[in-house]
Amino acid sequence: MTHVTRALTAAVLTDLDLASKIAKKGTETDLTIYDHKKNEFVLSVVVPHRFPEKFPPLALALGMADAVVVSARELTRALAEAVVATDLFAPPSGILFAPGPVTIEQLAPLLKGTALERYKVATSHFEVADFLMDPDRRPRKVEGALVLVDQAFDVKGVGAVVLGKVHGGPVKVHQKLRVLPGGGEAQVRSIQIHDDDHTEGPAGVRVGLALRGIDVKDLPRGTVLAESPTIAAQDAVEGEFTPNKFFKPAAAAGQIVHAICGLDDVPAKIEALDAGKARVTFDRPVVRLKGLPVLIAAFDAPGSKIVGAFR
Repeated sequence: MTHVTRALTAAVLTDLDLASKIAKKGTETDLTIYDHKKNEFVLSVVVPHRFPEKFPPLALALGMADAVVVSARELTRALAEAVVATDLFAPPSGILFAPGPVTIEQLAPLLKGTALERYKVATSHFEVADFLMDPDRRPRKVEGALVLVDQAFDVKGVGAVVLGKVHGGPVKVHQKLRVLPGGGEAQVRSIQIHDDDHTEGPAGVRVGLALRGIDVKDLPRGTVLAESPTIAAQDAVEGEFTPNKFFKPAAAAGQIVHAICGLDDVPAKIEALDAGKARVTFDRPVVRLKGLPVLIAAFDAPGSKIVGAFR
């Protein structure tokens, strides 16, 4: 068994065919996960295949992403939404996949004013694979061990097991982690990467963790397992707010929305919105993660679902 020393989680928006040429298909929920392992490096590719039918998978994939691939096979409203979301999430690196017939000249108006203007353009899956596997691709910088929980279930004879992304690492066997926002503490009994047991998992890797001291019912998607004592859940977020200029009609105080941070999605309410600042309250506490936006979305909006974001 090779010791995994480097890993990366990439969002591919939203191209199952491209992902299947880069990695091997694994689990499927509202997100489809593809995996590729080469020597000491593990790549996890997340495709929000239920988008644009449903909005949350797009934000959840970007919440996990250390890198993003925006596939532009045709000019659609979904592509425009993916561009806006990617710009707000600001992953450490990204690339455009434009194999045709859409040209970069046709894409230019859609990308204008966003970080995607500076993305390299690939026309083959080989170029995309080379980009994602380049040693220069690195996970987001996070202090201390931190895991974003995607799924949790009971395994007979083992107990609570979670699947998720190591957002900050490494995570180690026997390590004790705080369970947020629910409260309590869990100890890591074992770590699996690609169905192999490991003593630790580096930042950027998708893992299966067997946990001691916590029940599955206390580990819903969006749970954060954190080493740092300073990470806390909060009932509201306020301050500088970046609005989405394509959201129509304009959002206003009193509007019921959703707040998405990491893998957590919670109903929320806009309490105040004016002059580039806003206050949004949550139906239940949410863990705000440094370096990730709190995305505000209105799922029932007729056009773009993205209201904007606290960065």
